[in-house]
Amino acid sequence: MIYSSSSWFYSSLGPDRWLDNGTFLWVAHWGRSIGDPGYRGDHVVAHQYTNNGRVPGISGPVDLNVAFTDLSTLSSDLGPSSPGPVEHRPGFVSHRVLPGESLSAIGERYGVPWREIWHANRALIGDNPNLVRPGWILVIPKVGRKRAHIVQAGETLSEIAAKYGTTADVLRDLNGLANLHLIHPGQQILLP
Repeated sequence: MIYSSSSWFYSSLGPDRWLDNGTFLWVAHWGRSIGDPGYRGDHVVAHQYTNNGRVPGISGPVDLNVAFTDLSTLSSDLGPSSPGPVEHRPGFVSHRVLPGESLSAIGERYGVPWREIWHANRALIGDNPNLVRPGWILVIPKVGRKRAHIVQAGETLSEIAAKYGTTADVLRDLNGLANLHLIHPGQQILLP
């Protein structure tokens, strides 16, 4: 996580700078409306909106923040680098949105057109399919879903890749894995 002011983010990163999916931004910009940090992007997960807040039990002023994602996204072992699909209801799987992800990227990952994901999640996303937030749990229709392999004890990503005629790098990218050497028994690995 990178914490700084919105002016620093604009001058040092710029809104078009590429960031790794595991990079989160915590923007400090006091005096703006809560949730409007002055610097936006898919990686922004928190806004520090004042340094003059009051909370019970503390006598002086404190910083106050608002998070744009479930905080477990930032700290969980199953967090941003390996969200993995989980059965949600018959005919669907669920997916936790990572910073930087779009509906089209999520659709490509699962082999589902982005419009189908949008329609399945319209109540959450609303009318603008470009506004998905990190931490949101989306339901993904299984229509067109890619093949998958369930990791067995002792298997490596390289062994799984060789078994299906692909490479570990392809599987890493397809599954959003941060580490080629960190897979777990029972984990579902999507295949190309």
